[in-house]
Amino acid sequence: MYVEFFKKRCEKCNNLLTADRDFFDNGTKFCKCGETVLRSPSQALRICYNCKCRLIYNNEPCCPECGTPFLPDNSQLPDQIKEEIYRDAHEILDTKFVREGDVIRAKMLYLSIPKYKDSSFCVKDCDKKVADLKYSVIYYKAGVKVISAREMYRDACRTDYARKVEDAVVLLKDARQIFSTITAYEDSAQRVEECEKLIAEYTATADRFNKEKEKKDKRLQRGEVMKKVKIGGMIAFGLFCIGMYAFFRYFA
Repeated sequence: MYVEFFKKRCEKCNNLLTADRDFFDNGTKFCKCGETVLRSPSQALRICYNCKCRLIYNNEPCCPECGTPFLPDNSQLPDQIKEEIYRDAHEILDTKFVREGDVIRAKMLYLSIPKYKDSSFCVKDCDKKVADLKYSVIYYKAGVKVISAREMYRDACRTDYARKVEDAVVLLKDARQIFSTITAYEDSAQRVEECEKLIAEYTATADRFNKEKEKKDKRLQRGEVMKKVKIGGMIAFGLFCIGMYAFFRYFA
C-alpha cells in the first residue's frame, strides 16, 4: 500500500514533503523553511515504475526517491502498477469516513491512469462526490441551526419568554437561507418549506408572548398606581385624623 505517500516538492528550499490527507483537505502544507506549499487542481501525478513513488509532478526528470527517470507518460506504466493504483484509489473511497481530501487523492490516482479500465468514469464520479461532500457540510450546518431553534423554542414556551422565540426565528431564517443555496441536494427544498412554516409559527408565538407581556405589564402598572393611591389615601386619612385630634384637644 502506497496510498498515503504522495510527494510534493517545496520550490523555495527544494525539500520533498509528504502530501498527506490534511494537505489534500486544506490545499496547503507548511514547509520547515517557512514556505506555504500549495496544491493546485491542475497538478498531475507522476508514478515511478521502479519504486512506485507518487510525485505531484513539477517538471522533474526522475524519481526523487530512487533516481529512476520518469517515463514520458503514465500510460506507459506496466498494467500491474496501474492495477495497484486503481485498487488504491478504490480503497481510499471505501474508507468509512471519506473526506473531501480523500476523494481528491483518489481522483489524482485515476487521472494518472486515464485509459485504464473505467478510470475516466471514476474521475467524474469523484467530482460528484466532492460536490456532495461540500453540500453535506452545508446541509449539516443548516440542520444544526434548525435543531438549536427548536430547542430554544421549547425552552421559551416553558417561560413565555418572547425574546428567546425571536432568537429562534433568526436561526431559522439563517437555516432557510443556507438550505436555499443547495435546493438540489437531498431534501433541502423541503427543508426550506419546513423553515418557512416554523418561522411563521414561531413569529406568531413571539407576538402572542409580547402581547401577553404587554397586558401583564399594564396590569402591574395599574396595580402600582392603585397601591400608590391607597398608600396616599391612608397617609391623607392619617394626617386628617391627627389634625382633628389636635383641633379638638386644643379647643376642648
